[in-house]
Amino acid sequence: MYFITGGLDAGLLTDFSNNSFFVTPKVGFSAASIVRMYYGYHILQNPTDFAKIGNHRISLEINMAAFHNFKIMP
Repeated sequence: MYFITGGLDAGLLTDFSNNSFFVTPKVGFSAASIVRMYYGYHILQNPTDFAKIGNHRISLEINMAAFHNFKIMP
Protein backbone atom coordinates (compact mmCIF):
# COMPACT_ATOMS: atom_id res chain seq x y z
CA MET A 1 0.00 0.00 0.00
CA TYR A 2 1.66 3.18 -1.22
CA PHE A 3 0.23 6.64 -0.71
CA ILE A 4 1.16 10.17 -1.73
CA THR A 5 1.41 12.28 1.40
CA GLY A 6 2.13 15.85 2.35
CA GLY A 7 2.61 18.02 5.35
CA LEU A 8 3.85 21.26 6.80
CA ASP A 9 6.67 21.69 9.31
CA ALA A 10 7.46 24.88 11.23
CA GLY A 11 10.33 25.75 13.52
CA LEU A 12 12.89 28.24 14.68
CA LEU A 13 16.53 28.22 13.57
CA THR A 14 18.97 29.80 16.01
CA ASP A 15 22.68 30.16 16.64
CA PHE A 16 21.94 32.05 19.91
CA SER A 17 22.77 35.41 18.32
CA ASN A 18 20.40 35.27 15.32
CA ASN A 19 17.14 33.44 14.85
CA SER A 20 14.74 32.87 12.00
CA PHE A 21 11.30 31.30 11.90
CA PHE A 22 10.78 28.86 9.03
CA VAL A 23 7.97 26.94 7.36
CA THR A 24 8.58 23.82 5.25
CA PRO A 25 5.84 22.49 3.00
CA LYS A 26 6.60 18.87 2.09
CA VAL A 27 5.33 16.18 -0.27
CA GLY A 28 6.28 12.54 -0.53
CA PHE A 29 5.12 8.97 -0.39
CA SER A 30 4.36 6.44 2.31
CA ALA A 31 4.78 2.66 2.20
CA ALA A 32 2.09 1.04 4.38
CA SER A 33 2.51 3.94 6.85
CA ILE A 34 5.76 2.34 8.05
CA VAL A 35 8.26 4.26 5.91
CA ARG A 36 7.79 7.79 4.60
CA MET A 37 10.05 9.74 2.24
CA TYR A 38 9.53 13.50 1.86
CA TYR A 39 10.89 16.38 -0.17
CA GLY A 40 10.49 19.76 1.49
CA TYR A 41 11.45 23.36 0.76
CA HIS A 42 12.36 25.68 3.65
CA ILE A 43 10.87 29.15 3.55
CA LEU A 44 12.89 31.26 6.00
CA GLN A 45 11.75 34.51 7.60
CA ASN A 46 15.32 35.93 7.47
CA PRO A 47 17.24 33.92 4.84
CA THR A 48 20.32 36.18 4.98
CA ASP A 49 20.95 35.30 8.66
CA PHE A 50 21.47 31.64 7.75
CA ALA A 51 22.96 31.77 4.26
CA LYS A 52 24.74 28.40 4.70
CA ILE A 53 21.46 26.58 5.38
CA GLY A 54 20.01 25.21 2.14
CA ASN A 55 16.35 25.50 1.25
CA HIS A 56 15.88 21.90 0.10
CA ARG A 57 15.25 19.00 2.46
CA ILE A 58 14.87 15.27 1.90
CA SER A 59 13.73 13.28 4.90
CA LEU A 60 13.10 9.65 5.70
CA GLU A 61 10.75 8.71 8.54
CA ILE A 62 10.34 5.23 10.01
CA ASN A 63 7.23 4.65 12.13
CA MET A 64 8.34 2.19 14.82
CA ALA A 65 4.82 1.98 16.30
CA ALA A 66 3.52 0.58 13.00
CA PHE A 67 5.82 -2.44 13.38
CA HIS A 68 3.65 -3.67 16.25
CA ASN A 69 0.42 -3.15 14.27
CA PHE A 70 1.76 -5.17 11.32
CA LYS A 71 3.12 -7.92 13.63
CA ILE A 72 6.70 -7.27 12.51
CA MET A 73 7.88 -7.02 16.13
CA PRO A 74 6.37 -8.76 19.19
